[in-house]
Amino acid sequence: MAAVEAARRAAHNIQEPGFCARTTARVNAMLERWWAHPLTDLADMVSRFTDDPYASEFSPFHRVGEEYGERSRGEERLEMPDTVLSADTLTRLAHDVYHVSAAETLRLNQGFAADEALPAGTVVAVPDAKFAPRSPRDSRLRCWSRTG
Repeated sequence: MAAVEAARRAAHNIQEPGFCARTTARVNAMLERWWAHPLTDLADMVSRFTDDPYASEFSPFHRVGEEYGERSRGEERLEMPDTVLSADTLTRLAHDVYHVSAAETLRLNQGFAADEALPAGTVVAVPDAKFAPRSPRDSRLRCWSRTG
């Protein structure tokens, strides 16, 4: 866990705002979804993953109002732009923060409207085509699906 917590600190300190947000969302998923909870039904998870490896449950996630609290301050650091810090709709998160398809963002977050103001703390799945295949469970899933 210490390594993943160090990864979050490092993610918060990436200078480029979009890359900082995306890396933080990836670390959020690893720290709070994958390693925080025991795997109880591998067969069911393999089935869901093979049906849609880009489903919300396997996606990185953004928390509305993310403050990037472990970001170092100082004259050599860029401040996070307000467009990143204040993004509170799926449309703004898709366009202003992650530079991804608003339609795909909506698909992953079906309980919300595109321009609905989301309260601070709301978890929003972030489309990331390069993330699911890198899942730490992915190699276990592939191995299990070949043997099970």
